[in-house]
Amino acid sequence: MISKSHRPNILFIIADDHRHNAINALGDYQVETPNLDGLVNKGTALTNMYIMGSTVGAVCMPSRGMMLTGRSLWSIDEPDLGEWSLWPEILRESGYVTYGIGKWHNERNSFSKCFSDGAEIFFGGMSDHYSVPVHNYDPTGEFSADNARVTQEFSTDLFTQATTDFLRDYSGTDPFCLYVAFTAPHDPRTPPQRFTYNPNDIELPGNYLSQHPFDNGEMYVRDELLDKLPRTEDAIRKHIADYYGMVSHLDSSIGAILQTLDESGLSENTVVIYTADHGLALGQHGLLGKQNLYEHSIKVPFIIRGPQIPANVKLEAFCYLYDLAPTLFDMLGITVPGSVEGQSFWGTILKGEPHRTMICSAYKNKHRSVRNKRYKLIEYYLDGNVRRQMFDLLFDPLELENLLRSEKTHHNLSSMQLALRDWQAHVSDPMMIDQTSE
Repeated sequence: MISKSHRPNILFIIADDHRHNAINALGDYQVETPNLDGLVNKGTALTNMYIMGSTVGAVCMPSRGMMLTGRSLWSIDEPDLGEWSLWPEILRESGYVTYGIGKWHNERNSFSKCFSDGAEIFFGGMSDHYSVPVHNYDPTGEFSADNARVTQEFSTDLFTQATTDFLRDYSGTDPFCLYVAFTAPHDPRTPPQRFTYNPNDIELPGNYLSQHPFDNGEMYVRDELLDKLPRTEDAIRKHIADYYGMVSHLDSSIGAILQTLDESGLSENTVVIYTADHGLALGQHGLLGKQNLYEHSIKVPFIIRGPQIPANVKLEAFCYLYDLAPTLFDMLGITVPGSVEGQSFWGTILKGEPHRTMICSAYKNKHRSVRNKRYKLIEYYLDGNVRRQMFDLLFDPLELENLLRSEKTHHNLSSMQLALRDWQAHVSDPMMIDQTSE
């Protein structure tokens, strides 16, 4: 715990659609991310950071809601998100100068509760990166649509400029919490020319499929309609090349932010956090989007650097992104509100302590999953029937070999199902209630 008189600044950066390993230093040698690589080398990366899932196709909205409140999937809307305490709001009440930039895909009035000021604020899920409708800060929380202005600058550059302006101009004596939410690398993926990749140079992922082995109940959601079926190798190479271009552009902007932090003399007393709201398939398992429970879609990068944070460390502890709120409170010595359901992983960062023993996730009323250190079970609820996949992630990290194929069973299936049912009951999963009532 850091004493109140020595609380650091917080620079929190969150991306949109950044898959957990789409960083060179975290496993993807095809993408160039020198600045994020440097953050990994100078900090701690949690390589098993998960989201709990989503109740809607726009996965980013509940994911960010959980991350901000520290609450689990089915409790963030009871009552509305704006009535829960959000961690930037609590930091503001604890003496932090809070400043918000970029995407806010939640209630507008909750933005003004969280932040004392802000710039280039975008409300919504996505937009053309060259015509983002943004707001100036509105202390009333109304943020009328009539006051939005459409910019011509690329979203990543727009948000980066606002961030570096804040860092150069900051002269306060209180610590700041700077919240920066990019819309990259979300589609439309239109990277600037100098960051483009040649699709012909792209290697397909090892779990590329032309189409998913079966209808998972969500084959016609928007993301899956971004290209025709079956997926061709050339089409997927183009999608990945554009995605890498967006990631590399974002990485360059993060480099500019970190350089400004250094030049402003703020680095030594600033905790920098980089993460994302969910991952993305991009041809893996024949899918394009994030509306599924495979590892590529529910795992996100999480890198933290700063005072007391061990350098050049990668930790495999299972964590949820909604564990971030209690972790920040734990780190800063702030009392954790009773509304928070997440579990602090501050001890994991400092001492490598174990955190969770399993991860469970959900997508709408269609998919549920549970994984432990070795095995993973996914259940699909399709037209009154249940279809299952089970993977041995120790030998099959790409989730290709279904251990339950051809009506086979597995000696760990019943224990995995029991763990999933226990979790469903614990988090008040409405699907568990439906199954109980049958």
